[in-house]
Amino acid sequence: MNFNLCPFFLPQSVRSALQEADNWTTLSAEIEEALDGGDLAAIAGKLSGIQGSLKILSHVPDYDDRVSIILQVATFFNTVLGT
Repeated sequence: MNFNLCPFFLPQSVRSALQEADNWTTLSAEIEEALDGGDLAAIAGKLSGIQGSLKILSHVPDYDDRVSIILQVATFFNTVLGT
């Protein structure tokens, strides 16, 4: 979704927040696909990106749930890598 189509109607901060919410949705789906396929390189890259989105979304009502999801995936990832 391109939130820059209507720059005159939405403040930059709102457009950025909407873009990060969209990034979260996209990245979480991509992480699930990578987990299903066992693609460790993809999981690592997506985890990094989704953590950036998480910082922006700290004010959303389900923030704690999102943190929990990321911690579960990170724990799984570290367990698989043996670190």
